Amino acid sequence: MNNGEWVVHADKVSDKEHTNVELEFKSVEQMNAFFKGKIGPGTLPKMRGIGKDFLSFMMVLLKMSSLLTAKEAPEDEETQQMMVKCFFYLLTSGISTLNKLGHDEIHDWAVKSPDRVYALAVDGHPEVSAFIRVKAGHSKAGRGEYKRAMPFFTLRFDSFKSALGTLLGTDDMLEATKSGKIIMDGGPEFGGIFGGFLLTVGSYVQ
Repeated sequence: MNNGEWVVHADKVSDKEHTNVELEFKSVEQMNAFFKGKIGPGTLPKMRGIGKDFLSFMMVLLKMSSLLTAKEAPEDEETQQMMVKCFFYLLTSGISTLNKLGHDEIHDWAVKSPDRVYALAVDGHPEVSAFIRVKAGHSKAGRGEYKRAMPFFTLRFDSFKSALGTLLGTDDMLEATKSGKIIMDGGPEFGGIFGGFLLTVGSYVQ
């Protein structure tokens, strides 16, 4: 955790002296099941550092899990906003991570890409925006609006509820586009490619 932001590192473990809370999973499958909300004897990790910090940490993890595994949009706007922000951050970071891990389709796209920025946004709520910058095989996900230049392509939604309708798969994308719930700022062909990668990342979460 860095000033309230989660930063993920591969193969990097803090020294014991500065570790407040530690969860140890027996396998990747067990960890994935835990973060998908399948809490039970077979998915619980070994836990070290139980105390005030641990309880706060676990509450954050369980809240994230409940948001990302929801089947339909909640009614209150505050929770909708939180869900959309989680999904936007997850999806843009996921595309960038898959590129760096050498995912065939995504890395091939990134290698051939000039310097371009693809963004996700909700009208009137810049605080939930997210983007990914791609150039010659390199990629970097970012949070908030990209302000150095106008993004090459932006997938916008007219409301949090519309965004969740698409992100949770409860709305028909064609109908949502026709009715103005989804707005593509840029060529539809690029929207199709970008949208396909979003679905690829989403398939790992399900």
